Amino acid sequence: MSTYSEMDAKLKGRESKQVRGQRATSIVRVGENIAVRYHDTKVITFTRDGCILNSGGFRTYTTKARINEHLPAPWVLFSSKGEWYLTDRSPYRRNPEREDHLFKDGIELRNGRVLNAGGPLTAKFRRGLVADIDAFSEEFCLALLQGRLAAPGPEDCQYCRTRGANADPTSIEDEKNHLRGHLESREFVPALLLNALGEAGWTREKYLYSIVWNLLTGSGIYERDAEYVMRDATCALSNYIRRRFGFPHRRRNFRKSRKSFAQFTGTLREAPYDYAGANDLSGGF
Repeated sequence: MSTYSEMDAKLKGRESKQVRGQRATSIVRVGENIAVRYHDTKVITFTRDGCILNSGGFRTYTTKARINEHLPAPWVLFSSKGEWYLTDRSPYRRNPEREDHLFKDGIELRNGRVLNAGGPLTAKFRRGLVADIDAFSEEFCLALLQGRLAAPGPEDCQYCRTRGANADPTSIEDEKNHLRGHLESREFVPALLLNALGEAGWTREKYLYSIVWNLLTGSGIYERDAEYVMRDATCALSNYIRRRFGFPHRRRNFRKSRKSFAQFTGTLREAPYDYAGANDLSGGF
């Protein structure tokens, strides 16, 4: 439990300080404010009259724990049915006077009041959008396995291609609106999937990337490896989009991937991996 003055006292005039006993956690000065940084995300930014909370799109147990360890008393961040809530009463006992504020990145505590919280209808809308993101990811990978996608080239989505090329990022709202367009039109952009794989750690040298690249270039894959696409590539794409909207991560569902696998079994031809082709991006991406 912390305040701006307590954080300032801990820094003792320094610009940053590692938090003892908390991995990848530090206290840093940000202009006139002071922030608690976990990895590359400023999870709490303290101002002189309150603080601003941010998950950075990584709604994990540890991120929530870091926020709670430094939240001003008596505020607590807790999760329920996949949603995060901010409250000033104990979340572990019934209390008719307790008010739970739906968390969203940028929610602010100022002079004991909660500002910029999620609206009353946001929770239901979020659950629907999460389900749509997961369905889009599965349909995307099914289209990939059925041979309906080609390797990224000049005709591909320019926004997604430049994001993959580490161009200067646009605002978060612009990126959300762009992804909403893909979700609504069910436009399956190869560059989007490659960006998602890269962010999930599936680089060009990794097995899954080779599978996906062979499918995009029409080289074919072993049929037994198609389930990796439905399990791992679907999960990577879903989490890539979820993170942009600030939703919790999706876990790999083995049972569901096996069920989806039955939809395309027999449509793939056996072929060896073309590792050289998987590492050759001269096709314009």
